[in-house]
Amino acid sequence: MGESSCRGVCLFNIPRTLEIRDLRHSSVVPLDVLQFTGGVSQRSLLRVAGVDVGGRRKGFHAAVIERRFLLAGPVSLRSVGSAIEWLLEYRPLLVAVDAPIELGPRACERDLARTICGLYYTPAAVEGPFYEWMRHGLELYAALRHAGLRAVECFPTATWTRVAGPRGSRRRAGWSAAALSRLRVRSVPSRIGQDGRDAIGAAYTAWLHVSGRTESFGSIVVPRR
Repeated sequence: MGESSCRGVCLFNIPRTLEIRDLRHSSVVPLDVLQFTGGVSQRSLLRVAGVDVGGRRKGFHAAVIERRFLLAGPVSLRSVGSAIEWLLEYRPLLVAVDAPIELGPRACERDLARTICGLYYTPAAVEGPFYEWMRHGLELYAALRHAGLRAVECFPTATWTRVAGPRGSRRRAGWSAAALSRLRVRSVPSRIGQDGRDAIGAAYTAWLHVSGRTESFGSIVVPRR
């Protein structure tokens, strides 16, 4: 497979049937455009979600923020179905997912690694136990599209780096916790794990994206400098 432009989307259906779809025409619409469309409340335009993706045993962690208020989560959700059901309760304008939205190789991942921080590169075939979380993420993207929920790819580690600077020798937990505190998202629990922090970071990235305050590395959106 040649280098991806990172614009197409490779998705798994729930029955694990791999198919290629192009979601360029389903991408997020800027907030300043949406706020003038009919049938969508101004309040709902500010409600977004973030999902941290794990393998089948670990599942997903999700959070919903409205403006800078943590409306729901972070919550652990074991399956794609339970994640979709939970998200549909809140009907977010956008869901930012911490997982690759397509198969590799991806030039955008190398660009992001050179510019912001390192990450796992997505292979052309996500086979084997290590890549189970990537397969799980692809299934989630397909289910989100089927449910009528807009999705975008994010990378919370890049978000934390843009917010708090490179991690360097700092422990991941303390570094990401310090970055989270800088977001000034209200009602965040005092005790929260890494997956929960990443879910909130993903949701915050979604909020920035609909506000027009992100830049894109191919399909991956990160906070603008």
